[in-house]
Amino acid sequence: MTSSPKPISDHCRTLLTSGPLGTTFRELMSHGRRVLPRRFKYWGDDYSGVCDMLTLTEPNLVDTLYREYLYAGADILLTNTFMSNRLTLSKCGLGDYAHRLNREGVLAARTAIKYFNDIDCGDSDMPACSDSSRYVAGAVGGISVDENLYSNETMVSAYLTQIETLVGAGCDCVIAETMTSTASAAAALEAAALASIRLGRNFDTHVSFTLARDNHLPSGESLQHAAEVVGASGNAASIGLNCVYPSSRAAEQAARLLDMTRLPVSLRPSAAITYSDLSIPQDVEAPETVAQSFEPLIKSGRLCMAGVCCGGGTHHIEALRQLI
Repeated sequence: MTSSPKPISDHCRTLLTSGPLGTTFRELMSHGRRVLPRRFKYWGDDYSGVCDMLTLTEPNLVDTLYREYLYAGADILLTNTFMSNRLTLSKCGLGDYAHRLNREGVLAARTAIKYFNDIDCGDSDMPACSDSSRYVAGAVGGISVDENLYSNETMVSAYLTQIETLVGAGCDCVIAETMTSTASAAAALEAAALASIRLGRNFDTHVSFTLARDNHLPSGESLQHAAEVVGASGNAASIGLNCVYPSSRAAEQAARLLDMTRLPVSLRPSAAITYSDLSIPQDVEAPETVAQSFEPLIKSGRLCMAGVCCGGGTHHIEALRQLI
């Protein structure tokens, strides 16, 4: 098998991820569908929260945001493919775009890194300036809020198609993020293992859950159970949390994970409250406040990835870079 560059979990320091894509796009554009060509006729109110299509329709917007995150200090760019699995896209008549969105999503991130290294790096104080010093992580989100309607076999098949495309296109690792249940996480991990065999390539798969206000998964499962499921899979490179607000609560729950698993831990808290009506994030936490919440995790030596989710931005990444 061929291998990616040095695995993220093997680095001696915490690596920083790019900030949020979808919520940032929505805030910038007021509504994503305003910039979509008429041929995407299924982009309606029920689908307006999905911004993966902007990779095809507004590539300059995606590239600009990526480069801003790189300037801020990001080591890892997440692809704009959070909802680009066949099942979710098919609900809106866009299932045929699954391969293209994932392939182009990797290309967009890889191109941004190359341009940054070749053109921008001379104006940056970043310590390294080669493609191998930065990663492209294939972002894989939950199947949908209706995941209980799908069998494990169906979810594994959808994830397998997505992950094979992402890795085949050249991403360095996969991040199954904002998982709302262990069913989705287990399906993604199983699909990643199958993809590794079918592609003949080793790659890391990282898993990140979100939490409800009671600090359980939205499915009602405990964080302890989630850690046990991920650990039992045998092929997870790390476990973490993202899209949890405020950062202090997210950090406290991530610290609990240290006692639940031997895996490295990741954390990307939300920096603001966001609403289902796609309005501008409210009650945004100061970058320094978010960064300070990471201090105990960094001192543990087991925090492999750090970043911000909804409501965060380049200033939050810059603050984390200074801390790390």
